[in-house]
Amino acid sequence: MDRPKIIELLNRDMEDEHGAIIQYLGHAYAIGEGETACEIEAIDTLILLVNEKFCDLTGYSKLEVEGKMHWTKLMGQFITKRALDVYYKFSNSESSSFYVPESSLLAKDGHTLYVMVFIKKLPGTQYRIYSLTDISHLRDIELALRESNKRLKELSNHLVQARELERKALAQEIHDQLGQALTGFNIDVSLIIKRSKNLDPEIYKSAMCLSEKIQLTIQDVKRIATELRSQILDDMGLVASLEWLSEDFQRRTGIKCWTEIHPKDLKTDPILSVNLFRICQEALTNIIRHSHATTVVIRLYMTPDQLIFQIKDNGIGINMKLIDKNDSFGILGIKERVCMLGGRLKIKGVLNVGTSIVILLPLPRIINNV
Repeated sequence: MDRPKIIELLNRDMEDEHGAIIQYLGHAYAIGEGETACEIEAIDTLILLVNEKFCDLTGYSKLEVEGKMHWTKLMGQFITKRALDVYYKFSNSESSSFYVPESSLLAKDGHTLYVMVFIKKLPGTQYRIYSLTDISHLRDIELALRESNKRLKELSNHLVQARELERKALAQEIHDQLGQALTGFNIDVSLIIKRSKNLDPEIYKSAMCLSEKIQLTIQDVKRIATELRSQILDDMGLVASLEWLSEDFQRRTGIKCWTEIHPKDLKTDPILSVNLFRICQEALTNIIRHSHATTVVIRLYMTPDQLIFQIKDNGIGINMKLIDKNDSFGILGIKERVCMLGGRLKIKGVLNVGTSIVILLPLPRIINNV
């Protein structure tokens, strides 16, 4: 089939199918506004026609391509058996068109082109039309965004870890300095109580009240230090810390809370342990504030390929519209920590049934399972 006949068929097909007219311009043609590079190829033969946009994109001239080059040369080292299988499957199918969102080609000077490809069979012929749209700039933007997100994630990780170190240091300072000072005051007050018991009832009574207040303050100091950084977490690990957190939550709130952990001797790396502990703290705080729950269960268990952490209550159920709100700082904090750990977060609330927070973590995060 000669070129004028091919162009005539292209004009008719493209005008009918797409409302775009192909015009014959000597040895070239253009589609629409010429934003797409195009080539025409017969099945298992060479490229027959290309337009100026194709030449601008690849750096090849028409003389180098038309009737001399097969499309596989353009793919170079990027061609794979899978790509060939897909191509020939389409060629032998009844489908009239095929879309490839991203493909890689080699320009004449050797640099890589990233293109979106639309292949269309020309009805009644053995010809195919390839429309190539340059998306290299979009890929560059995508890579830049990925790099930016990577750096933001690294910064977030650094800030979280720095915050944990500060909390640990502050908890130690509160425990050592303030705790010791209060203990010393309590000893002094105990001496006053002992000496004034039979001498001055008023001083004795006041000293007893002061001693009770000091005891309560000591308990508050211990609680604040523990909330800043649990010594159990450092000494005993995640499993013991979650069990302690569950018992402490039930004692303080009256809400029944228990843990289901398997295996019981599960060992995790320090970063994972701290973050899961903080997530559990935040979830339990939200339960106290919002859920009206009467029972809570904390589950931690392993499957062959992941670690699963769940906090579930039987409360009123979270409003799913609140999950993505920017002022839901507790949920945002949980999302940030899960992202840092490379995991997935699932939150589900059912009205008057309860809320479930599930975190799925890849098993390589576990460094030891005794």
